[in-house]
Amino acid sequence: MKYRGAYNASKFAIEGYTDTLRLELADTPIHISLIEPGPIESQFRATAKRYFERYINIEHSRHKLSYQQTLERLENPSPSNRFTLQPDAVYQRLLSIIEAKQPKARYFVTQPTYIFAFLRRVLPSQLLDKIVSKSH
Repeated sequence: MKYRGAYNASKFAIEGYTDTLRLELADTPIHISLIEPGPIESQFRATAKRYFERYINIEHSRHKLSYQQTLERLENPSPSNRFTLQPDAVYQRLLSIIEAKQPKARYFVTQPTYIFAFLRRVLPSQLLDKIVSKSH
């Protein structure tokens, strides 16, 4: 998604590291799983807004209008969308992984994570880019 390069890069790094660990530890009793939570209620938006205001010069940017819209969205104290779950949803998924005899490589928590995993497999990148660019 636009303007989330550093965040997205960090998530892809975690995914790559998890895949590498799983391969390196395949001959041990240690199982490595990646939890992909999706939208979870947290202080993420408030923190993002604080750093955004500190480091982004909105007035002198060619992205001024888009940045103003982003700030308006970050002002909203309600969950970012109807698919946002409470942190307990991640905890419940973690418990199921811990209790699994053969944990899977990846686990999804919220509906958007299931949907986008499916869409990434079946849609051409160009079409997926159009869909993602319309979301926040």
